Amino acid sequence: MNSIKKTVEQVLSKLKTKSSISEKGGANPCVWVEEIFSKKELPHLQARNFNKGTLYITVESSAWLYVLNLHKDAFLARARHVVPEIKEIRFFVGELKK
Repeated sequence: MNSIKKTVEQVLSKLKTKSSISEKGGANPCVWVEEIFSKKELPHLQARNFNKGTLYITVESSAWLYVLNLHKDAFLARARHVVPEIKEIRFFVGELKK
């Protein structure tokens, strides 16, 4: 019985330390974007989803889409410091919800 208890405790311990998402605002991408993007960029974008390592961001116009794509590598580097599970950022034009 003790060996089962120890095994369960070890598995739970590894699960807690493995996930950095829970340390950075949970699985809420809206919290992450505040650390990834500047105050100048934030009013023009909105996090939509995080799925299979990809962070999906809606931007308000094609002009902002162009600007953000120019700096995509820098944003991705910052994103990986915030949440290492982020492997890619995809921007798309859409309506920002309030």
